[in-house]
Formats: sequence, structure tokens, C-alpha cells
Amino acid sequence: MSCGSTAKARAIAVIAAATLAAAGGFAPRDVAAAQNHELVLVDVVINSQGFGVALVAYGGDGMYFADAETLDRWRLPPPRQASVLAVEPERIEVGGKTYYSLAGYEGISFTLDRAAMRLSIDAPIALLAETRQSLARQNGNGAAESTRGAYVDYDVAYTDDASTRALSTLLRPTFFRRRGTLSAEILYSNDDHVFGVAETGWRRLETTWTYDDPERMRSLRIGDAVTASSPWARSVRFGGFQIASNFATRPAEVTFPQPTLSGSAAVPTALDIYVNGQLRSQLDVPSGAFELTDIPVVTGAGQIQVVARDLLGREQIITQDFYASERLLRAGLGEYSLSVGRLRAAYAIESAGYGQGFVSGLYRRGLTERLTIEGRFESTDTARVGGFSFARTVGQGGLTSMSLARSNAGRAGTLWLVGHQYQGRRFRGDIRVQGTTAQFAQPGIEGARAFAKRQLSASAGISLFSRGSIGVSFVRERAHEGSGRRIASVSFSRSLPYGLVLSAVGSRVEAVEQSTEFSLHINRSLGPRASTSFALSRRSEGRNLRIDHRYELPAGPGYGYRTSIQSGSQDVHEAEFLMNTAFARYVAEYRSHDGADGIRLQTRGAIARFDQAWFPAREIGDGFAVVDAGGFDGVRVYLENRPIGRTRADGRLLVPALRPYESNRLRIESADLPLIARIDEPVVTVTPYFRSGAVASFGVRSQTAISLRALFADGTPVPEGGRASIDGGPFDYPVGLDGRLYLEGVGAGSRVEVLSGGAICTLDFGDLDLTDAFSNAGDIVCI
Repeated sequence: MSCGSTAKARAIAVIAAATLAAAGGFAPRDVAAAQNHELVLVDVVINSQGFGVALVAYGGDGMYFADAETLDRWRLPPPRQASVLAVEPERIEVGGKTYYSLAGYEGISFTLDRAAMRLSIDAPIALLAETRQSLARQNGNGAAESTRGAYVDYDVAYTDDASTRALSTLLRPTFFRRRGTLSAEILYSNDDHVFGVAETGWRRLETTWTYDDPERMRSLRIGDAVTASSPWARSVRFGGFQIASNFATRPAEVTFPQPTLSGSAAVPTALDIYVNGQLRSQLDVPSGAFELTDIPVVTGAGQIQVVARDLLGREQIITQDFYASERLLRAGLGEYSLSVGRLRAAYAIESAGYGQGFVSGLYRRGLTERLTIEGRFESTDTARVGGFSFARTVGQGGLTSMSLARSNAGRAGTLWLVGHQYQGRRFRGDIRVQGTTAQFAQPGIEGARAFAKRQLSASAGISLFSRGSIGVSFVRERAHEGSGRRIASVSFSRSLPYGLVLSAVGSRVEAVEQSTEFSLHINRSLGPRASTSFALSRRSEGRNLRIDHRYELPAGPGYGYRTSIQSGSQDVHEAEFLMNTAFARYVAEYRSHDGADGIRLQTRGAIARFDQAWFPAREIGDGFAVVDAGGFDGVRVYLENRPIGRTRADGRLLVPALRPYESNRLRIESADLPLIARIDEPVVTVTPYFRSGAVASFGVRSQTAISLRALFADGTPVPEGGRASIDGGPFDYPVGLDGRLYLEGVGAGSRVEVLSGGAICTLDFGDLDLTDAFSNAGDIVCI
């Protein structure tokens, strides 16, 4: 080693030792312990991958020492894990820190390039800590936003045909704030033959207060609610209290198991991850073992391929088959629901029809990545039922599920169910067999025919790729009372040249009566919104030929229409015109059926009170946002790059039908803003709570640039060297000769202060017009 290099190394060591001494000082015993070692700053490279600069101790004869924190950063195991060490490592104490000899690791070698002060370490890949990388999609939803406000969705329809005149109205008022949402549904209907004579009917459908907790993925509901469904149990309506898991509050959270793949790399390596032949992700991993978790896949059977290319150009392919199903839960993830109240009776007929006391509970849990179990119970004053289910994947062969339930409604009854499902890239199949005894009952489900004595349902399909696809299905039911039924169908679909899509369906129903039907459909797209279809069907009543033409309604303001002609056993003529405005949706439909004419008129929309203003809008649904364009009207607004409307006179627009708890991307057209407008963000995302609203602010403001001469009250110019600030900001605008001052970003109501000679005065703009992009304001007095 040259004298210059030696001096450099010793200088670095002295500086490092001095730094440590300044930080904590060397205890005398530490100095003694480390008197034959020097501390050096080196650039560390492990298996051709740089790890940056580190402080190590050098003891001569190729002996290097590093502290535990540094070893962890290098992905070397802690020295206390003797299983990876060849011998008990030598250790030294420096500056209150313990340094461990690298020579204690089996198979490791190292070289110090003194000229570059680079320490190169070659370590066995088995020695390095495993790199774990999750490929789960980042939750781009952001925190859900909710303030307070109210809106009411309305749907009013009037029908007049040969048999009846009817008026119906559905209202859905909603009040929301940070602590929850109170919503209701109210129905008015009059379907008497003589409109206006019969008694009108208002009915309350439901009223519910809902509080969602996205952090814990759960919801609390008080009022009318619906129980969750299960493989063997149906949903029922009730009024009362419910607390339940709600995965919809975090849509980006993947709740079903996703594949994990492991491998190793001798040197830093680039990975390309393919799922069913499509590139899904790319990333780099350091040398050593690696594990890729939460690989995003579609449900069903598939294959993952990881193509690994290292720095030397060598390529390795790792392949793994998988089967994913949304009917499973991730290992350790639970889902629950507890409902207490009274069963809803005569829903949509009576406003306050409630029956027996009711309690229901459900719990699901992913025990492993392949197995999910579920338990459920329901009870009323007169009936009880409980059951157990499990679902398990069988390698790449699909998902098998089984259920067993037992009820007691005066007499004991049993339900059992066995099923298997397979979804592959080319083949799919599903079979399910269910049986019950005559005494089986579920609270809230009435009727002796609610559950079949025996039910077999099976379906299968095959993809012929460019030649189309074929599907078949079969259902066989045997009832406890009366006759059963059989339903069989076969379908075929294929894409044809010139944008044509062909589909054919044949079905056979055998019940009290028997019927056979065959239909042939040809559809052609004529653009993003227009399409034409041709359908030929044959039933026992005869044949029908139908031709449809559609021009779909846009998401924002605009119009659409539909025309239809059918001839054969039934002659039908239909025409429908649809229109979206900024305030509502309108529908007008004419229908002629075998010479009998009828019309239907409908309007759907909303009225909202939010952000201290009223907003008429199209139907809001489950979420909305109010766009704030800084007071500028006529600015185009886009939702997910689809035109949704223009801002009104106050520069705002209510955007309806947003997806709650998801990132909804809104954009305004910058070209529609005047030159004096400044904008912080042309694109923003909003994430409203369920049935709530949020403000979408783009930071639009009116600003202008002005040139002026600043004068004191006595008429003398402000001296050169003075400085000005706008709205309390820094004094960044210098005063020039003769009081000349140039300002940018001044708007109506801006406060401009001038600092000169240690004193501050304020410019008085009076009634100066600041609507132009640039103005020469002349002389302005600073008072």
C-alpha cells in the first residue's frame, strides 16, 4: 500500500475515532481493547451489490469487524445465531459499541481495495437474510372523506297504457356527517285503472343509520337491514341492530389467498412476473433467497412464471401453478356478523310490519391458505337453525365445499350440501347437490316449497379460443310437495369478422308444463355508444324476429335512444328516448303490443344541500363530490376521463354516482380557465364515505401581474431596496428605481405590504380592476 493511501486511511480512521470520541468518548478499557485496530470508513459491496458507506474496524491480517446494526443492514444474521457461524466470533469494544469479526461467518471472504477504500464481500446466498417482497396493489384509495350534508334521490314514473294508469315515486332522503349516515326509502304508488280516483299509497320501505369504520373493515347499522347470505342460508330482512364485517370499506384489500413464490439469486437480479402469460410486475431483488407474496392473480386455475435475469445476463425461469378463489379468506382473516331485532313482515306493503324477535350470527375464518370454515345460527320465538360449512382447494383441481345445517321449528329438520367448482383458462365446471328433510326451516323464509327435497345443479364450459365458447347447464329439483322440475340449456358464442358477435341458446324446461326454446342473436358494435342487434327465437307459441338499435346514454349531459321492432307470434314496436341534463335524467318510452299502445314518462335526479349551497343533480346513488373551480363557470369536468358536466355560475359542479371508499379521479379542463387563473392540481382523487359527499378542490384562484410605482403619503417614491410581500408571504419583491414595483399573483382582496427603512406600509389599491392578466396600475400610495 502506498504512503499516500496509508495516510489517507489513517486520516479517515482518526477522523472517525475523533467523531466517536466527541459523541460519547472512549472509556479507557475500550481503548485498550481496540488498541490494535483502526476504524475506517469504507464503501461496501456484497455479492456485486452496493450497500453504501459503513464504519468498520480493521485489525490487520485481513481481520474486519462490524457492529450488529451494520450486519443487519448487510442482511447478515446476528452473531448470536451460532448456527450460521463457523466459530465463536471474536469481538472488540470501541466507543461503547461491540464489533464482531466477519471471519466468524462460514464461507465468507472479503477484500479491501485501499486505493478506493472499497470493501468487497463475497457471501454464500444461504447466509444472507431472505428478501420478502409483497406484490399487493398499493391501496390508492386514500383516507375516506366525509363532512356533513343532505340529499334526496328521486325517481318519478308515469305509465299509461290500455289497461292502467299508474304514478309511482321512490324517494331516498339521506343525511350524512362524520359520525354516520341516516337514510330512508319511501315509496308512493297508484296503479288503479282510473288515475286520481283511487286511494293514494305511501309506504316506508326502510330507515337505517349506518356508521362505517374502514380501519377495522366493519359497519354498524341501526334500523332496517339485511342479513348476509351463506352457502345454505338465504338473506332475510329485519329491523334492529347489526354489526358486521364490511370489506367494501377497503376495496383495495384483497381478502382471498394469493400465491407465494420463492427462489434465490447469486447476484442482484431483475424479476419479470407473468400470470397466465401476461406481465404483471417487474422488480429487482438483491442476492440471496427471496420470497414474493400476494402475487395479484385472477380467480381460478392458472400459472405463475418468474423470469430472473442477473447482472451477468444469465436467465432462470421459475414456474408455479395455483388455484385462487374469492370464496376463501386469507389465513388468519375473519369475517363476522351479528344481527338482533325483529323480522320484517310484508315488506313494501306495510310501512311498519315487523314480526317475531330475531337473532342471527355468522363467523367465517381462513384457517390456512387452502381452507376456510364458517358457522351460522339464526333464532326466532318459534324456530332455530344452525349450520357449519367449509371450503377447501384441492391442489389445482378446484374448490370443494360442504355444508350441514340443523333446524328446529317444532320438529327437527336437516339440510346438507356438497359441491365442487373448477375455473380454468379453458375449462370450467360447477356441480352442487343439496338435500333437505321436509321439516327443515329457516327463520324468515316461509312456505313448504322454500327448500327442495333434492336439488342437483351442474354447469360446464369450454373455450374454443378464436372459434368461440360452449356452455351447458342442468338443474333437477324434487319437491317435498307437488311436482319437481328440470331445466337444461346449451349455449354457444363466437366473435365474427366486421365486429359481429354471434350467440345461440337452446333450453328445455320440464315442470307442470313443458317448453322448449331456441334463440339466435347477432350483435354488432357501431362505435363507443351505438350497437345493432338481430334476434330470432322460437318457442311453443311460435317464432319471433326482433331487431334493436341502441345509442347509449353518456355518463354526463347528452342523449341516447333505443328502437325495437318485433314480429311473429307477437307484434311489438318500442321507442325510447333518454336525456341527461346537469340536473336530472329524463326517459320517454312508447310501446305498442299487438296493437295496444302505451307510454311511460320517467325522471330521476337528486337535490343536495352541501358546502352551504343547493345543488340539483342527476341521481347521486352512493356517493358524490362537489368540484370547486375557483368561481369560474363553464369549466369542463371529467370523471375517469369521461366528460361529466360543466361548472355553473358559482364555479362548482356536483358530480354524482361516485364509488364509495374508492379513488375517483376527477379532472378539470385547464384550457377553459382564463389567463388570470392559477391552478395547483388539474387532477385530484376523492374518496367519499358510503352515501356521503366530499369537496374536490383543484386550488384554482384568480391571480394577475401588475406593474406600479409605490409612493409614500407625501408623494415621494419608496426608496430603491425596499421589498414587498403578498398576503403575509415573504418579502421577495424588490422595489426599483423611482419606486417601481412588479408583483405576480395579486388577486382581488390581496394585501400587499412594503418594507422600507425598517417600517412597513400597505399599498392601497382602492377600486383597481385586477381582472386582466397584466395591468399597469400607475401610482399607488403606500399608507
